[in-house]
Amino acid sequence: QAEDGIRDRSPSRGLGDVYKRQDQKLLRAISTPGLLAAVERDHPDLWSHLTPPNVADAAQFAIASYLLAHEDPDLLLLHVWRTDDMEHDHGPWSPQAKAAFEQVDRHLGELLAQLERSPRWPATTLVVVSDHGFASSDREIRLNVLFQRKALVTLRDEDRAVVSARVAVSANGGLAFVYAADAEAAAIAEREGRALGPSIGRVYSRAEVVALGGDSSLAFAVTAAPGHQFGDRRTGEVVVEAPGRGTHGYPPADPAMRASFLAVGPVVPPGDLGVIDMTSIAPTLAAWVQAPLPTAMAPPLSLVREQAPSGPKGPGR
Repeated sequence: QAEDGIRDRSPSRGLGDVYKRQDQKLLRAISTPGLLAAVERDHPDLWSHLTPPNVADAAQFAIASYLLAHEDPDLLLLHVWRTDDMEHDHGPWSPQAKAAFEQVDRHLGELLAQLERSPRWPATTLVVVSDHGFASSDREIRLNVLFQRKALVTLRDEDRAVVSARVAVSANGGLAFVYAADAEAAAIAEREGRALGPSIGRVYSRAEVVALGGDSSLAFAVTAAPGHQFGDRRTGEVVVEAPGRGTHGYPPADPAMRASFLAVGPVVPPGDLGVIDMTSIAPTLAAWVQAPLPTAMAPPLSLVREQAPSGPKGPGR
């Protein structure tokens, strides 16, 4: 068990150690030459946090700290996952999830203190953003099991591999996309899905999915009812106890899926944005570093303060 609670799924201690050494070599090979060795000199405990599969957020913050101190980047992107892991495993607002947020907050506070000591801080914009919300869930719906029982999917007995299928399921937490080889299979799948009753939230037709910007090749989409999520396993019962206690992937209109967007810096005017379109975030950040995205799905947010102070590389970084 790592500091961040990410489980070591190595098959055995001895073989797992071999895998970990190879993973470290791979990380060095695909990183900028010499970068991780340089980070390790500033942060000697780096590899105790950066050994797959036990990767801790401390490693990401150590690398970010080094880059800010020595490379002076125009744009630095940092992703943390401890909070997501703990909410999946134990549920949102669980003691474990709260502890994860507190730990990430400490890491972020240390990085912010470093930024504030930098001469570039007056020209720096800091953004904290999440990519989705979270909902509690303790039941899992396995549509693959349902469709197998209705002869829409055939599995091989010895290893449960798919031999043939008239439908396929793409399960993503609170939402599942169903694809069908023919109209009859689509109709059977939709009828049987609706028959799950209280476990199902809503069925979206192909036309409704397309109108929302979704995949036009599917047969239909279905949302899980509150307290339920979709899984892609092909064995067991159709509705079982979920492996974790939280998930995401529900329709964007679900209030539990609302994410966060916090920004501070010389180009950011004070104020409450209310609800914004997440697809506007990337174009906004790109515009701030003078790298527009002409093919973006949404326009940037109108968040530029007039007469922003300039730094050595222009109006903010």
